[in-house]
Amino acid sequence: MKTLRTNLCRTALVAGGLLACAFVSPLFAEPHAFRFWQGPADMIIPMNDFRQFHSYLTNTGTEADSYTLTVTREQPETWLFNVCYEGVCWPAEQSVFLVPTVGTMATGEVMEFDFDITSLFVEGEATYTVHMVSNSDSQVQRTVQFTAKSPTEPRAILLATGEGVIGTTVNSFVSFHPVLYNAGTEPDTYHLTMTRDLPDNWIATFCFDGICYPADLEEIDIPDGPGMIPGAGAVPLDIDFTTLFNEGTGTVVLRITSNTDPSLTALAVFTVTTGSIVAVEPSVPTLLSGVHAAPNPFNPRTEIRFEIGGERSRSVVIDIHDASGRRVQSLGADLLPPGRHQLTWDGFTQLGQPAPAGVYLARVQLGQTQQTIKLSLVK
Repeated sequence: MKTLRTNLCRTALVAGGLLACAFVSPLFAEPHAFRFWQGPADMIIPMNDFRQFHSYLTNTGTEADSYTLTVTREQPETWLFNVCYEGVCWPAEQSVFLVPTVGTMATGEVMEFDFDITSLFVEGEATYTVHMVSNSDSQVQRTVQFTAKSPTEPRAILLATGEGVIGTTVNSFVSFHPVLYNAGTEPDTYHLTMTRDLPDNWIATFCFDGICYPADLEEIDIPDGPGMIPGAGAVPLDIDFTTLFNEGTGTVVLRITSNTDPSLTALAVFTVTTGSIVAVEPSVPTLLSGVHAAPNPFNPRTEIRFEIGGERSRSVVIDIHDASGRRVQSLGADLLPPGRHQLTWDGFTQLGQPAPAGVYLARVQLGQTQQTIKLSLVK
């Protein structure tokens, strides 16, 4: 665990004379403000293992400040959750933390956190809620959540993402750092597809296993070679944007599909803009609305209808689960334009068998936004 207390980086020359910066300089407009970069907020963890969430808190105000963090744990009784910063990992039962432990953080100063999870003795699922508040202005606050769970199904995928939108400047370099988890108990391999929608001259690439692939490569298998990802295994990914010469907004849609079971798919959308972050990503109801099924009840088929908002095309996945929570079918479509759409479920399972009569849940997922509706199959 490292501690980072430094000013935000400015522009720096890299190979080829391009300008690069690992952090985007904020607009220091308010006396007391902060930014919390959460990083991937979900993980898969097997029993009796140890893993970490990494996050950063930045003082983006014009004055020095300190912060109070309050942690709420919902976890199996034997699991441990430690908060680590400034070179110290605090006792697992401690819930309130002063940041920094002594003094204040200067304008632009960054504090790095490790949130450590140890899954002792039992499988299960945990949710950790971290509430942050400025000690100088109690109106300045933010709440984030982290989730961790043990794998329960033979095959599953979790694409854990952090921030989906980054604001930057022309001629800069920024990265997203999602993590691909084999969320199942059995080993598997995956197919990655990267769809780009970029301003002229911008570049978006992906990297994993220490290799960054060419900017025009759109598909690759993970791992890239022999072998498999073990159950509960993790593959860190980098999605790198270089914003050359032109202002604008660029988007990458990442799609991960199991090579063993092609019905298992995960999607994530990453956006970089030289404009306003607020303008890039509308509110959740605007992005996905009007979710319903018709007919419902149905036999033998139904249309799951929805409306995509915003100004750009998006990928959609619909997972259908039975009343016990088992996924029976998965529907998907790549890069649908804004407007009304529908996907049809024919009443068959992913094994090609007629689904029995009963109640089902259809989860419509649009990037990191999702809504769930109830379906009734009658016979």
